[in-house]
Amino acid sequence: MQKNIKIAVIDDEPDILAMIQKYIQRNSSYDIDIYQTPKSYLQSIDICHDVVLCDIMLPQMNGFDLSEHIKANCKDSSIILMTAYSTLQDVLKAKNITESDYILKPFSSLKDLLIKINSHIKADLDNNI
Repeated sequence: MQKNIKIAVIDDEPDILAMIQKYIQRNSSYDIDIYQTPKSYLQSIDICHDVVLCDIMLPQMNGFDLSEHIKANCKDSSIILMTAYSTLQDVLKAKNITESDYILKPFSSLKDLLIKINSHIKADLDNNI
């Protein structure tokens, strides 16, 4: 029996959420949940997603702090931080402190984003064999 892969996307830009949701639904069999605020995501944190795409610049709480909450509650979730404001410090923080991956917005292509998601899912599946 194959597990349903669950993806969460947290971004305060409705257009970004809609674009990612539509692309993932058309090009994969993954279940996708979208959240416009960290608060709305945290209210559903009892659902652990396989991959969480999270913007760094969010109202109420930044993506780094949110990813720490995710790791504390859903240890097996892979986190991919997204941002249009990239600094070397952010990349290092994503990799070292939060153990998250990193992708720049605007995306070079949504296909690249899905490839990154797939690589996290494959790595998780390989680690659980």
